[in-house]
Amino acid sequence: MHNIPLFDTHCDSITVCENEGRPLREYAAGHLDLKRLGEYTKSAQFFAMYQMLTDCPADGMFAKTQRIAARFKSELAKNTDVIVQCRSAADIKKANAEGKIAAILACEGSELLNCDPKNLDWAHEVGIKSINLSWNHS
Repeated sequence: MHNIPLFDTHCDSITVCENEGRPLREYAAGHLDLKRLGEYTKSAQFFAMYQMLTDCPADGMFAKTQRIAARFKSELAKNTDVIVQCRSAADIKKANAEGKIAAILACEGSELLNCDPKNLDWAHEVGIKSINLSWNHS
C-alpha cells in the first residue's frame, strides 16, 4: 500500500475538524487524517467544506465557510512537515517530490459562498480550487 499513489477528490475531514474541534493530524472518527494519508508515498487530497442547512449558524453559511477555511490554514500550518496546500498541478508534483501530502481546498455547493459571485474573489484568495454549483440544498 505504501507505494500506491492516491488522488482522492473528496473527504469531509476539515469540516469535521472544525465542527468537532478535532485535529487533522490524527483522530479515530472514521474520517481521513494525516497520519493515515501519510502512509501513501504520493498523495493528493481534496478537503471539502460543507454545511447542512439544519446546522447553519446564526451568522450564516459564508461566515462558517470562512471559519472552516481558516481552520484548514491553521491545520496546515501545524503540520508543515507532512502537508502543503496546492493550487496547481505543479504544486502537487512538488509536494509529492518532497514526500508531502498535496492538499486542495474544495467547496461543496455555492451556497457556502452565499451564492454570491462577489465571494469568488475570496475563494480564489484562500485557494479554493473546486466549487460544486449545488450540493444538498436547492
